[in-house]
Amino acid sequence: MEKILKFINRFILILSNFLRKLNKLILTHHKKNMVILNKFLKNHKSIKNEFDPLIKEKSTKNTELLCKLNNLQKMDSNLSNEIKDLNFKNEQMHKKIKILGDLIINK
Repeated sequence: MEKILKFINRFILILSNFLRKLNKLILTHHKKNMVILNKFLKNHKSIKNEFDPLIKEKSTKNTELLCKLNNLQKMDSNLSNEIKDLNFKNEQMHKKIKILGDLIINK
């Protein structure tokens, strides 16, 4: 019985030492990971602070350019419609002039 108790105590002691060392190892790795994570977060923040204004500026310029492009496309469409109308009126006028010319020649 006494041998069993000694064995159990020894086993508990070995297990306790193992768990203590494992805990220490985990804490060490955790600290290293936290240092790496903090560096990453700091770099991310600096990159974000540097590029966010540039992205906003480019986005604003892009929006302005798209607006101008839409306006120019509308103007182009309006001008195309006016040209079509003027061509149609020109053809009608040309037909009328031809008819009047034929009437004058026939008289």
